[in-house]
Amino acid sequence: MDETDELHVHENAFKGMCNLRFLEIFGCNVVRLHLPKNFDYLPPSLRLLSWHGYPMRCMPSKFQPENLIKLV
Repeated sequence: MDETDELHVHENAFKGMCNLRFLEIFGCNVVRLHLPKNFDYLPPSLRLLSWHGYPMRCMPSKFQPENLIKLV
């Protein structure tokens, strides 16, 4: 990430990660993070979601947080 100042996340970036339990994204003050408007999926297996500087106003509408223990 040292060589870029922008990161474009694909709308399907997390669809193949059905066992993803911990997601922590930080350092977004330096890197500009772009999510497409149709970004609509986070795995239901997530237990910890820590996304500093989350670029959207709300969570994806299809996100099912029943396993989520901690949201930061």
